[in-house]
Amino acid sequence: MVRFDIAVIGAGPSGVMAAIRAAYRGMKVVIFETNPILGRKLALTGNGRCNLTNNADIDSFIGKFPKSGLFLRNAFSAFSNYDLIGFFKNHGLDVKSEDQGKVFAFDDNAFSVVAALKAALLESGAVIKYSTRIDRVVLSEKKFEIITQSGLRFFADKVVLATGGLAYPQTGSCGDGYRIARQLGHTVIKPLPALVPLKVKENWVKSLKGLSLSAVSVYIPVISKKAFFFGDIIFTDYGVSGPLIIDLSRDIVDFIQDQNTINIFIDLKPDITKSELESIFLKFYQTKGKMIIKNALSDFLPKRFADLVIDLLQIPRETLVSQISKIQRKGLIGMIKSLPLTVFGTLPFENAMVTKGGVLSREINPRNMQSKKVNGLFFAGEIIDGAACCGGYNLQKAFSTGYLAGEGASQ
Repeated sequence: MVRFDIAVIGAGPSGVMAAIRAAYRGMKVVIFETNPILGRKLALTGNGRCNLTNNADIDSFIGKFPKSGLFLRNAFSAFSNYDLIGFFKNHGLDVKSEDQGKVFAFDDNAFSVVAALKAALLESGAVIKYSTRIDRVVLSEKKFEIITQSGLRFFADKVVLATGGLAYPQTGSCGDGYRIARQLGHTVIKPLPALVPLKVKENWVKSLKGLSLSAVSVYIPVISKKAFFFGDIIFTDYGVSGPLIIDLSRDIVDFIQDQNTINIFIDLKPDITKSELESIFLKFYQTKGKMIIKNALSDFLPKRFADLVIDLLQIPRETLVSQISKIQRKGLIGMIKSLPLTVFGTLPFENAMVTKGGVLSREINPRNMQSKKVNGLFFAGEIIDGAACCGGYNLQKAFSTGYLAGEGASQ
């Protein structure tokens, strides 16, 4: 009988950190990984650069997780972003901070992060079982029996489930952890793709494919009747993407599930009021009266967008500025200040950065990540419900909960 003190299922950031922490505390640890190598998913994050954390303070971290921030406070306190930076520096990885506090490896290479993690794991003495997929976990006589798909059996006093979510399924994220958690009596909130591009009903977006707009604002009535969200967007042949849309998708996916579609409105010129735009157009009558309207609009809108706006309003493209009626002028201003889109879905998990949903956090003790339902069972990382926006916050969640789970399991 092969027996360990602690079995960690999943060798992503949270699983590796849990294994390292438990092994350094003197535990006999085994870590199971579906892939033949370590860090396949981690190597893809941040477009191959790996935004491993953020230099924000703990309150900011908590605020980035609207529904689970307070649950994560203990984890962020036990192993903070500065602890993580120190951990990597101790294992030969220099880091740097960039815009919005994002922290990357100094050489901009995610493989350097993976190499540092692997070195720390090997140094800890934990046993690594690659190419090993777990079929089920059975609790009997206060011991866990871990059974692989090939029929091998391992035994452990404690188990840490750190299998991740469903994002990046091409790296082995197949939802095994959810199945195992359910088998052991836990509630799993429906996993949804998050930090993902959105699909819209309007076919005209295809004409804008590849067009990037900076410093626009987006208004989403179902999220907030007052708030406007600012940033950059990109149009695609299926809808919209870009940093602002990716971040907003985390909240939008819930409403799509409930309502099938939601409306969003894009302000192309948030720094100009409607009355100011009205003045600009009235001045056009005097200074550009003989100019074709689409050319006049191209002075402050991308040409493709200028063409689209007048087409949507059914204004002939060769119409002169002096020929634009008051109703048409109001329509142009309305389109520029509140371009409507109907969101009906997202791209699949293959295109999502993280998973929203997972094991219900209320069923986990925030002080040590132990299950409130099964003694000796711990959770870490993306398998736990709760996702933040981009910026390194989700990876910090993985490292922090992994550290706390490893410490909790080793006590």
